[in-house]
Amino acid sequence: MLHINAQQDTADIVTLTRDNYSRSTFLDDRLDHATDITSVSLSELKTAANQHLPPRQMGFIFHIAFCGSTLLSRCLDQPGICLPYKEPAILHALSHYKRSLEEQGYDIDVNEQLSLCLALLGRTFSATEIPVIKPSDTCNNMIGPFISHHPDNAGLLLYRNLRPYALSMLEHPSRRGFMRQCLDRGRMDLKRLGILQEVDTSTLNDAQTAAYLWLSQLYLYQYWLLQPELNLRSLNAEEFYHQPDNTLQHVAELFRLNLTQQDITAIMSSGIMDRDAKDSMSDSSFQSRAAMKKRIAEDIADELDECEAWVKPYIEKYPLDYPLPRNLLKSKSN
Repeated sequence: MLHINAQQDTADIVTLTRDNYSRSTFLDDRLDHATDITSVSLSELKTAANQHLPPRQMGFIFHIAFCGSTLLSRCLDQPGICLPYKEPAILHALSHYKRSLEEQGYDIDVNEQLSLCLALLGRTFSATEIPVIKPSDTCNNMIGPFISHHPDNAGLLLYRNLRPYALSMLEHPSRRGFMRQCLDRGRMDLKRLGILQEVDTSTLNDAQTAAYLWLSQLYLYQYWLLQPELNLRSLNAEEFYHQPDNTLQHVAELFRLNLTQQDITAIMSSGIMDRDAKDSMSDSSFQSRAAMKKRIAEDIADELDECEAWVKPYIEKYPLDYPLPRNLLKSKSN
C-alpha cells in the first residue's frame, strides 16, 4: 500500500514481484520498479484485512538516517527466510499525521490505521519468510506502537556516534537541505519529551542543527529503551561495520529468523559489505567511499568540532545514557 486518501475512501496498492522488493532501495515515491498501481476501496480493504490477515510476528529496524539500516536490510533479504520492507511510504505518512495532530494538542489514536498497514506489510512470498520492516527515521515516534502490535515483535535501534552522523549530514549541500527539513520534526519530538525546550531552532547554524537532530533521535531512542515491556535492542553502526557476521547472527536471533551460519557466511562472501547499499549501479568500493569521507571530514573539521562542543552542556543538563543501553551484541534476546 503506497497511499491512503481517507476522505475519498481509497487506497493505492502497488503490485511488486519478489525481485522488485529486493532491487528497490525505498518503498515510497522513489519506487522505480512498480509494475502496477491500483486504487481500491479503503473500507473494503480494511474488511478484507480483518478477515484474512491476522497479526503476525515482525522485526523492525529503526534508525536515525545514514547509519547502515539499508545495508542491514539488504543483508537480511533472503528468499524463504526474510522479506525486508524498506521505508514504506504509508508508515512515513502515518507517523507524520500522528506527530502533526499531537503538535496541535490532539491525543490521537492511530491503532486502526497502524493495524491495517502492518496487516498488509505482514504478507510475504513464502510461508517461511518473516517480514522485517525498516521504517523511515520519521517513524521513531511510533516505536512503541510498532513493537506492541504483536507479542513476538522485536526492534533494533541503529544509531551512529555524533561525529560520523554529522559528517553524513554536512558532507553535501543536498544533505544539509534534508537536515533542515527534519528540524521541525526533531523539535516536536523533543517537546513531547520535555527536553531542549530552551533552544531556538531558528538560530541554529548547520553544525548545530546536525547536533540538535542527533540529540533529538538519541533522546527519543532512550525513552523507548527505558520501556521494559518493549523487546528492543540498540546497536552502534560501527559495531555492525566491524562485526557484520556477528551482528547478523544476533539480529537473526532477535527477529527469530532461520538464518544459519552457512547462510551468514554466504552473505558475507557475496561482497555486499563493499557495495553501495543505496545505489546498486555504483561501482565505487567501500575503501574509495571511506577515503572520500575522510577528505570531507578534514575539510569540515571545524564544523564537526562545533557539533561535539555544542552537545556537551545539553547532555550534562539532560542525561543521556551513552552508549545506548540494551546493546544487541551484549544482551540476550527475549
